Amino acid sequence: MMLRSARRPICMAVRSCFCFLLWLMTGGCLLGPAPAPTDEPATDPLADVAGSGTARLRGVVQSADADSGFPLGGVRLQVGDAVAFTNVDGTFNVVGAPAGRQRLFVDGSALLTADGHYGQFATTLELGEEEDRAIERPIYLPFVPLATERTVALDAATRVVSREGVTLEIPPGVARREGREYDGAVSVQVVDAERTPIELPERLKGRAHAIITVQPVDVEFAVPVPVSLPLSSPPGAVAPGALGTLWHLDGVGRISAYEGVGRVDDDTFTLLAGGIRSGGWHFVTDLEVAVRRPCAEGRADEARACLAATVSLLEEVQRRAASRVAGARTLLGRLDAALATRGSLDLATGVVRISTPLFPVARDTILEYRAFFRGLESLDEVRNRAAAARAACARADTCNADTDALATLEDRLEQRLDDAGDGATSMAPRFDRLSAAILALNPFYEGRQFLDDDTLLAFDTAAVEYNLAYRGFAPFASPADAFDDVLQAVSDVRQAALALALGRSQAEGRSASSPVRVQRVCDGLGATQVASPEEGFAAVALGDETGQADEGCLLLAVSDAEELASPPIAETQWFEALHPPVLLALTGRIAGRGLATGELAAGTLTRESPVHRWSLPGADRQGIEVAFHADGAALAGLAVDGTVQLARDGGFRVANLPGGSGTSIYICATQVTPETNIVYELGTTLTAERFDFGAAVSGSFDVHTRAAAVLFEAAARDRVIVERRCCDDGAGSFALAVLGPGGAAPAAGLGAGDAPGLRSGAFEVAAGGLYRVVLSPLPGEFADYEIAVRRSAAAPPVPYQPGTEATAAFDEPGASAAFAFAAAAGQVLTLHGVSAVDLDRVAFVITGPDGVAVAPEGLLYFDGSSFAERILTAPLDGAYELVFRVPLEAETTTGSAIIRVDAALPAQGLE
Repeated sequence: MMLRSARRPICMAVRSCFCFLLWLMTGGCLLGPAPAPTDEPATDPLADVAGSGTARLRGVVQSADADSGFPLGGVRLQVGDAVAFTNVDGTFNVVGAPAGRQRLFVDGSALLTADGHYGQFATTLELGEEEDRAIERPIYLPFVPLATERTVALDAATRVVSREGVTLEIPPGVARREGREYDGAVSVQVVDAERTPIELPERLKGRAHAIITVQPVDVEFAVPVPVSLPLSSPPGAVAPGALGTLWHLDGVGRISAYEGVGRVDDDTFTLLAGGIRSGGWHFVTDLEVAVRRPCAEGRADEARACLAATVSLLEEVQRRAASRVAGARTLLGRLDAALATRGSLDLATGVVRISTPLFPVARDTILEYRAFFRGLESLDEVRNRAAAARAACARADTCNADTDALATLEDRLEQRLDDAGDGATSMAPRFDRLSAAILALNPFYEGRQFLDDDTLLAFDTAAVEYNLAYRGFAPFASPADAFDDVLQAVSDVRQAALALALGRSQAEGRSASSPVRVQRVCDGLGATQVASPEEGFAAVALGDETGQADEGCLLLAVSDAEELASPPIAETQWFEALHPPVLLALTGRIAGRGLATGELAAGTLTRESPVHRWSLPGADRQGIEVAFHADGAALAGLAVDGTVQLARDGGFRVANLPGGSGTSIYICATQVTPETNIVYELGTTLTAERFDFGAAVSGSFDVHTRAAAVLFEAAARDRVIVERRCCDDGAGSFALAVLGPGGAAPAAGLGAGDAPGLRSGAFEVAAGGLYRVVLSPLPGEFADYEIAVRRSAAAPPVPYQPGTEATAAFDEPGASAAFAFAAAAGQVLTLHGVSAVDLDRVAFVITGPDGVAVAPEGLLYFDGSSFAERILTAPLDGAYELVFRVPLEAETTTGSAIIRVDAALPAQGLE
């Protein structure tokens, strides 16, 4: 194993006698003969050069090695025309830096070791005249092992792999540096979260599942480069199938752009769309949506119309989205080369045999290209929406944005639209010809037409046509290059439209006066996730456990106080586009009114008003039946204080309504366009029964009512038991799910995927709030249901003196008994099960002064066996809490027990 010191730079100029001695001790270069005298004045290649400005910049550069992080001497830093080199302790002092927005380039590539060199970093600074700025946090540079560098090929794909297994697949000829094709070395390295050159944005700290750096930092890629990387989070911390976002960290601690979206499988993140566009630092987090609102000041209605028109433009562009086909250039080129070697029947037969594995993928790729170009044959609708957005925003308040910058964005949008249109116009006929050629070859590869002397001419003709069509994409080398060029133009159009949407609106953050809820609302469940935006973004988890979109789920942002909502986005729509960020813009008015139970109500959902809210009168502990019908895609959901508890595209029932004025029915369009209106009818009926814990809640499912829910409040540490009471010998023909205040399942085994045969389940409440049990019939079933919900409030801890006996009474199923006692760090805690009445065992957990369990929950028996005694060690001084419960699976769930806890220091050995 190579020693750490081997990574220290060698053959570096030294800047002091002390530096020189230290340099020799840490592996400096061999001393050679003294240089011959010269008449030229001596120059120090590592001498600082004062710039023409008046600002000063100070700081320190260190290795990003997570174990040592030693200072790096000899690193070159440049700001404008000012240059400085770090001292042996890593400190630097850039003098004479120009004021204004300047680029700081930190270059450690000249720091060579036996097995590699150090990396680079670039950032952007705003410096004032005569400013003396100290960068408090060290600038960390990564070490780049030579073994992980790969030279980029211009005519073939290049795979770059880090020691940890991060993989970049660089297509041929896409790397650029300083505007020219680049065929130098590229590497990728994993970076520790605490050793990025600048800190991650505050809201993303602790959420980065993997961080990498691509070196050199100034390499660029003409098309997004696919990446696959193992997560640095603990195994299983990210659920299989979960979607995540790839980000690029820019030089001022902000996010320069979303780069792509991918899925987690086997603790590895693989991109589904997008990719790395340049060198630098990139990281993966959970998925986020961007939440924006119209400007609150000035012409609020005009600002809302402006933002709505801009979002409509963005959606129209997104309908023309497509993804690169990885390796298409190589694949199509190989088929072209194979078909060029035709001739005799034997040779042609060999060509077909050899290229058969290539052909289906090549055919599907070409047809996918052609379909994309057909979608671009007319960009008139995009142009029309761009013009409509410009007109709608002419007089609108744009959040004090720079009007010149917005005008530049509009001009850029128009220019890129022209580029995309010109590319589509010139390339579409060539793709028509290529598609016809590949389809003419198809029968020979599918076996519907066999090669013989009679069909050889037809095959030869089709092969010649493919060769001619493939080579007819000048000035591009291949159809894949032509496709990538137009795809990039469309991507630029989308980025310009997104930048306009962001520039014409304001970020929605946390606000106590007008809170915004982002909800993932699913048919048959209600809100499975509720989030509040921070800095204009909200973290979400979409899809099922396999990462597939749920057809019955939508994303929705609502501000009840301002009566604004985003146009709901069906989850499947977003999955089809796979273009982050998902933009939820609060541009729709919420039509709100009161609803009297027993009466029929009606309304029309439109693009301008995609969400309606019907307020319900207070009905403490009562149930409600909801009937709903719409002539389009819409959901009716019962909401409590703005969170949807159950939603359906038809009828449903809810038991145990909370009292007060916070209950309402939301009607949400799941797919609405400017041209679509959805008419609906709504009716509600209150039921007479009132809910009580432990009492049965029953009903029947039919063709109209396909879901039911029971609501209940629970406090932290309460014990809740959900129990089936019927039917079909206890198995039942219905499934149940338990969802907590934030929409997530509170415990394993009680989530949305529960098996219908589950008889009962229990969980301890982690966070107090409103919980719900959701019932749904199995497909094709019209079943009866009956369940009971029992809750045992957490008992307050009783003071206890170690060494004495105490009685724990369990008067009802799920009840708990808690004791509080003091212990010292290092004491041995011996828990004794002395005796019990009607019980053979209890479950226990001991929590320390820091709130952490001393050991996982265990069982204490009362049969005199070794399991009637448990031994633990107190980790800290302070107060401990011991909680007992009767296990749910015990034969009896009530009774009493006598326990004793002995606390003593461990026995000392004889001296």
